[in-house]
Amino acid sequence: DEKTGWCVSDINEIAGAFLKTTDGGQNWQIASNAQEFLSDIDFINKDLGWAVGFNGTIKGSTDGGINWDNLRIGEEDEALNSLYFIDSMRGWVVGSSGQILKTIDGGKEWQKVDTKVIDDLWRVRFLNEKEGWIVGEEGIILNTSDGGQTWQRLESGSDAALFDVWPIDANNVWVAGLGGSLFNTLDKGITWQKQTTNFNNLFRSIQFLDASDGGKTWEQVPVPRKYDLTGLKVISSESAWAVGRRGYIVSKH
Repeated sequence: DEKTGWCVSDINEIAGAFLKTTDGGQNWQIASNAQEFLSDIDFINKDLGWAVGFNGTIKGSTDGGINWDNLRIGEEDEALNSLYFIDSMRGWVVGSSGQILKTIDGGKEWQKVDTKVIDDLWRVRFLNEKEGWIVGEEGIILNTSDGGQTWQRLESGSDAALFDVWPIDANNVWVAGLGGSLFNTLDKGITWQKQTTNFNNLFRSIQFLDASDGGKTWEQVPVPRKYDLTGLKVISSESAWAVGRRGYIVSKH
C-alpha cells in the first residue's frame, strides 16, 4: 500500500539491514540486520518477501519481515543483484557472471538457468507469468515468452551497461542504463530505438505509470540533495520513493 515500504542497505563494511516504513516514508526503522550486503528486496503481500545480496545469499520472510531465513548461500564472490517473484511459488534472481536462478517452490530450492551469458546481469522483471525480461552489462537484453523455459538474447544495438527494464506490455518495453542510455521497443525487441533525454546520467531505475506520452518528453525532477539515486518505486502520480547512496531516501506525496 502507499504507507508501507521496504528497502535494503549496508550498515558497515560487512553487513546489511532491512529498513521499513509504515507512514509513507516519513520515518524509516531498521526492521532487522543481515550479515551480508543486500541489493534487492521484493514483497508480494504484507507477509511474504525475499531479499538477495552478496555471497549468493537469498533470504525469505513469511511474517512481514520480522524474521528472515537463509534460503541459499552461494560463493563468496557471487553477487545477486535483482529478484522478481511472479507469485508465492515462482521467482527469479539474476546476478554476476550471467547468473540466473529460478524457484518453483517459494525459494526452498533454486535451479541455475544456462543462457551462455557470462556478463553481469542487473535486473529481472516479468510482465505476467509468461513474458519476462533481463538486462545487464554490454547492452544485454534477454526475453522469455514461455515463463522462463527458454530465453532469447536480443540485439539492443548498444554495448552500454543496462540497469533496468520496464515492460508496458508484451511489445512495448523500455530499458535504461549507463550514460543516459534509454531504449524503447514497440515490436517485442526486434528493433530498439534510442531515446533522446539530454541527460548523461547513469539511469539505475525506470518506471511508467502512464504511457500516453510514449516517452517522447523527459524532464528533470529536483530532489533535496545531490546523492546518487539507485532505486525507484512509483505507487501513483502523487506517491513515489527513491533511494540512494549514504542511506538517502526521498519521497513524494
